[in-house]
Amino acid sequence: MKAAAAEHGLEALIAPVRTTLKSVYPLTPMDRYVQWRRGDGSPFDPWMRVYWREGATIPHIAARSMVIRGTVTEKGVQDQDRQARHAILGVARRTMR
Repeated sequence: MKAAAAEHGLEALIAPVRTTLKSVYPLTPMDRYVQWRRGDGSPFDPWMRVYWREGATIPHIAARSMVIRGTVTEKGVQDQDRQARHAILGVARRTMR
């Protein structure tokens, strides 16, 4: 994509990028998640690392790009408390390893 933009004389390329692992951390806001770094300074998220290696930066976070309206019951989640406990325990287990 970068080469195609350059071939057409474009100075910048803006592309929407979705993270790979954000869904594993549902209680972490996106603006905090995109700041997570590995020991080598690269982004924590594997897909963000691909773009980072090419020199990409994050000019804006579309915080409401995946808003799903409706109630928990309408969306088919039977036990919201059980789901929330599972998400919290899952994060705790991953961070303790």
